Amino acid sequence: MVICIYSFILLIIFIVILFLLLSFVTATPRKIKTVATHATEEFETTCQNPYGPPNNYDAGFVLTSVLSADFSNDGKLDLAVANFEDNAVGILLGNGDGTFQDQKEYAAGDGAKSVAAGDFNNDTILDLVVANYGDTNVGILLGNGDGTFQNQTTYVLSDIPYWIVVGDFNNDGRLDLAVANYVHNTVSILLGNGDGTFQNQIQSSVGDAAFSLTVSDFNNDGKLDVAVVGVFVNILLGNGNGTFNGPKRYTASSSPFSVKAADFNNDSKVDLAVANAGNSSVSILLGNGDGTFQDQKEYSAGDHPHDVTTGDFNNDKILDLAVVNFIGNSVSVLLGNGDGTFQHEIMYSSGAAPESVTSGDFNNDGKQDLAVGNSGSPNDKHKRHLPMLPDYLGTVSIYLNSCP
Repeated sequence: MVICIYSFILLIIFIVILFLLLSFVTATPRKIKTVATHATEEFETTCQNPYGPPNNYDAGFVLTSVLSADFSNDGKLDLAVANFEDNAVGILLGNGDGTFQDQKEYAAGDGAKSVAAGDFNNDTILDLVVANYGDTNVGILLGNGDGTFQNQTTYVLSDIPYWIVVGDFNNDGRLDLAVANYVHNTVSILLGNGDGTFQNQIQSSVGDAAFSLTVSDFNNDGKLDVAVVGVFVNILLGNGNGTFNGPKRYTASSSPFSVKAADFNNDSKVDLAVANAGNSSVSILLGNGDGTFQDQKEYSAGDHPHDVTTGDFNNDKILDLAVVNFIGNSVSVLLGNGDGTFQHEIMYSSGAAPESVTSGDFNNDGKQDLAVGNSGSPNDKHKRHLPMLPDYLGTVSIYLNSCP
């Protein structure tokens, strides 16, 4: 009797152990499968190659600047370009599907170098401003709201303008102008009157060459500041009345040529990205939020980068960089990691001698596309000056985003 009870107990223990073993074996594959599926889904949602080959559109001779905005109020992004040798601004109206209509030119001044947009007369219609290199002035072209523009009105500068941006530098709710002047190394501020006219320039010294500039509030005081690049990165902190303190100088790398401001590490402090033409790199200077910046960190780009822009190019909600490489005839995309660092460049072929880059959703699919302004290459089909010499016809390369 005792033996039977003992045998029964052993049988129960054996059944329990067997059940536990079977439960473990059958559960383990399900766990592994879940992990593998999650990893696959995570990999599939990270787009590593946002763009394919571009579509190209003719512009004017020696294109030096490109921007995107809706000039015809139809909900479709258009393009404005500065055509240096044409002394004109070109408008390419968008069709909303990633294609553009033929360029229409509007007369600017001698050597139209840089173009920017804003509503300067508060009529809810976008206007244009162009920096005229040869005439030493800026031209205002008021918009009609249908993609056409009125004749330019000019404002005299005391130096040769190289780049122009728009912002409210005296906090009066009216758009003003900031111009980088590279000969006498100054920044000119033209305060807006709100009716499409502007006051005489206020000049601030930079101390060395001024090729490009960007504006933002670097010290969180509610006043716009300016970052200017030429030989160094110079920071001018705004006083809120169109004048500035500084400059405070930071080192980027060899021949910094373009600068953009954005928050690359998601700390709500403005950082800087600088395209260095001299050593084919991009410098990142992380902001401290008080108007000062940390030492640069460099990333490789293509040959002789001339311009840089920012945007979320692979739909991961993290800011990335796009850089145009003037001698390399290419555009480099550096995907951001969200902590202020960037991945190795992805390079795409462009047109000849790309000079400028902007981003926007050109086909209304919710993804950021790129427009690259190529200054041009010798083109015997479009002679304009001396019959024995080729002219340089500019083009715009459109890269549509193919990320899922």
